[in-house]
Amino acid sequence: MGISLSELIKQNTLGQSEGYPDGVPHSYNWYKGWNPDGLLTPPADFTAVEGWAQVYTEEGAPASPNTNVEVANAKTYVHIKETGQWLLVQDQSQLGIAGGHFVTDFSGNSGYPMQVTTLASGAVSFDAPSTGYNDHFWYGARGTYAAGTVDGVYVQMDMRQTDPNANLVGMVGVDWWRNASAPYLDDHSNNPGVGGSNWVELSTQWKTIGYYSMSTAAFQANLPPPLLGSTQPPPVEAPDMVAPASPKIVAITPDAGTVGDQVTNAKQLTLSGTAEAGSTIKVFEGSTVIGTAKANASGTWSLTTAQLADGNHTFTATATNAAGNVSPQSASLAMRVDTLAPVAPSITAFTPDTGTVGDKVTNVSQLTLTGTAEAGSTVKVLEGTSVLGTTQANAAGAWSLTTAQLAVGNHAFTAMATDAAGNVGTKSNALNVTVSEPLISPPANGKNLLVNGSFETTDSSPLGEGRWGAYKSISGWTAISGGTIELWNNLNGVRASDGGNFGELDYLGARDGFYQDVKTVAGQVYQLSFDARSRPGFTGATCSIEVLWNDSVIATVPPGSNWTNYDFNVVGTGSNDRLTFREVASQGSDGLGALYDNIELTAATAAPTTPLPEIGDKNLLTNGSFESSSLAPGGWAGFDAIPGWHAISGGTIELWNNLNGVTASDGGNYGELDYLGARDGLYQDVKTVAGQQYALSFDARSRPGFSDSTCSVEVLWNGSVVGVVPPDADWKNYDFTVTGTGGQDRLTFREVANQGGDGLGALYDNVSLVAKQANPASASMLSSASQAVALMNQYTATDAITTGAVTSGPLATDTTTLLSQTLSLPAQH
Repeated sequence: MGISLSELIKQNTLGQSEGYPDGVPHSYNWYKGWNPDGLLTPPADFTAVEGWAQVYTEEGAPASPNTNVEVANAKTYVHIKETGQWLLVQDQSQLGIAGGHFVTDFSGNSGYPMQVTTLASGAVSFDAPSTGYNDHFWYGARGTYAAGTVDGVYVQMDMRQTDPNANLVGMVGVDWWRNASAPYLDDHSNNPGVGGSNWVELSTQWKTIGYYSMSTAAFQANLPPPLLGSTQPPPVEAPDMVAPASPKIVAITPDAGTVGDQVTNAKQLTLSGTAEAGSTIKVFEGSTVIGTAKANASGTWSLTTAQLADGNHTFTATATNAAGNVSPQSASLAMRVDTLAPVAPSITAFTPDTGTVGDKVTNVSQLTLTGTAEAGSTVKVLEGTSVLGTTQANAAGAWSLTTAQLAVGNHAFTAMATDAAGNVGTKSNALNVTVSEPLISPPANGKNLLVNGSFETTDSSPLGEGRWGAYKSISGWTAISGGTIELWNNLNGVRASDGGNFGELDYLGARDGFYQDVKTVAGQVYQLSFDARSRPGFTGATCSIEVLWNDSVIATVPPGSNWTNYDFNVVGTGSNDRLTFREVASQGSDGLGALYDNIELTAATAAPTTPLPEIGDKNLLTNGSFESSSLAPGGWAGFDAIPGWHAISGGTIELWNNLNGVTASDGGNYGELDYLGARDGLYQDVKTVAGQQYALSFDARSRPGFSDSTCSVEVLWNGSVVGVVPPDADWKNYDFTVTGTGGQDRLTFREVANQGGDGLGALYDNVSLVAKQANPASASMLSSASQAVALMNQYTATDAITTGAVTSGPLATDTTTLLSQTLSLPAQH
């Protein structure tokens, strides 16, 4: 657009500024306009010039971050002193506009890039200055002239703002440059300033701002082309009638607690999203505008809310472009604000509680804690400040957690709950439990049949204290295929339980173990004992031991943190029987194994000359084949109780009849051990005679299509585990021996703890409990070693599992059937 000469002279007369730039020190010579004191003519060897402009927030007014500045028709002329002609050396339409947002006083030339957008009309647009910054812009290239030919310069630009409520002021100015490519130097020796106009207030209408370096009289005598009627009209733009697309709210932060669940404990949120570049975003909750933001040149925006109340909040947004067109409302995004911490959880019980129930004393070193908390909350169980583990409360608020192996002594357990929003509740009251010393079976008597049971002979140079060695074989022992025998001597703070050397079961990444073959007498019962402990700093989770007799697993030992003796009974076959110790398969990759020492195998009694006593006929259990409940073939049902049997706490008795291709082993009905997601089981109380031994027998098989990894059975006598049965795919009979207390003894069958969440359990049937009859051999044993037997009866039950069905006849003389006695773990009595 054009500018009158009188308006141009006003813009170049000091003191005629319409406003002043915010943030510029008043001592700066261009604070009120820069008319009189620049370098008005170029140095003799200079050959370039640069027109520029600045836009500031007007002093005393707030910044206007949601408006844009537009610039058009920028031109720079130099005056040729010999001819008096004005030469056009810079033209926006040819060179474009570039710039940056600098701090208002240019300290350190600090700033950030300016996004310049070219409009359809040829004008350019960029953001108005934000708080503490300006808009400083110039042509895309310098104008040039011949050295010594120029004595004046004139620059003018058309400017406007897009928001009528913005308060902006602008000025234009010029610098001489040594040449077209000379670098910027801090001392301005390469670009001395010429001067600049007064400050002009911008509006939504185009305004031309100009600056001339010559005196007003000389300038009036020789006007440049824009003032001689050859002005270029301002850009004409077609009206924008198209509404922008709906913006998007893509995220709300912070999303505390579980990310993505749209629940947070933060009361002030930041919403972010995308929209048409440069559009103004209004964010709503319902019909209420909670704030506005502006989409940047990349189309991204963000807005931080005020403090929000607890509860559900649903946000939407609209976008308004520069022409005032409003988009449709965006899709909603919701967030629930929850700043209320959950109530303290409770620890209501622990199991197993051996001995006197309720006295909070147990001799089991691994406990299961149960309690209540806010439904869905994460429960952290602590001892002191140490976290023992975390679990989640179910929809009913119930939770449970099984500890690692605990040391002997007093333990105070507490719990804390964290809700979905991340709020942490207060600590629960403590549950105090005393773990007592484990009861250990009496030591074996007689000669140790094993060679080098304490590992003192290595077949090579002896181990010194603090040393270790690795071997494929040592005296008496051979490493299993692919494994290595690793021995220590007073290493890592551990001394042997017998002698100087002891073993560590995991050498490197392979599955390690060792074995020894020993000549036995057919039918002879042998007592196997050994000492074990976990590696310092680790638990049974990586330090368990599998014990095998003739390649059949007879027990898995998760040792505690101190040396403890473990006892088993095995039966000889009359040939070379193989005793093997090895790692659990899943623990063979970390190089961290159990420690072991002092292995003995001794004959428990003389080789049997007469058969074991016959088992009595009368089944002391009621409804052992589960026929008292009426089920149609192909049917099933769940019960809290049936004749003779009761479900364990929280569990259900599930019965089948000819279902899923399985028929009962006895009668029509049989049980399935996992009803739904809880840990299921059943029990029956039976009157016994003190000291009487009873034969416990039952049939079991796995659920069709599943294995013992989800179908194992725990057998308990008076709350103590006497055996864990991993059944096969077909019905088999399993036998145990238990001893009566003279009161009401409780027989329990239940799922293994970690298998109770899938609804897939073992099948069972034909449960019987009959008294064993005394015979001369057993009477002789009692008379000759009554004290030892009485002590053993106090500490352990002789529990045997048969690998095949045994329905009648003497157990000990069946040499084709291996009896694998369940481990008398100290922690289980």
